[in-house]
Amino acid sequence: MPALRWTEAAASPEIEIVTLLLDAPGLATAPRGTGVLTVPGSHTAKALTHSTAKWGWVRDAAGDRQIVRVSFGAQGSLRRPQG
Repeated sequence: MPALRWTEAAASPEIEIVTLLLDAPGLATAPRGTGVLTVPGSHTAKALTHSTAKWGWVRDAAGDRQIVRVSFGAQGSLRRPQG
């Protein structure tokens, strides 16, 4: 197909994501909202998402537990394509 052609991979941020399943009933009321972002260059962690507060389907699947997702990686830094 002419519309499908080979292109070079674009540089993209390198990000690692960790998901935690917590037995933390105090978080069930989403005391501070659904997440936080860090100040660029200040930490290795980019963002924290309180997934059970943000998405109903995650809340339903978690039962009495809480799901928190933390993203790690330097904000604004790019990973160079391999190859």
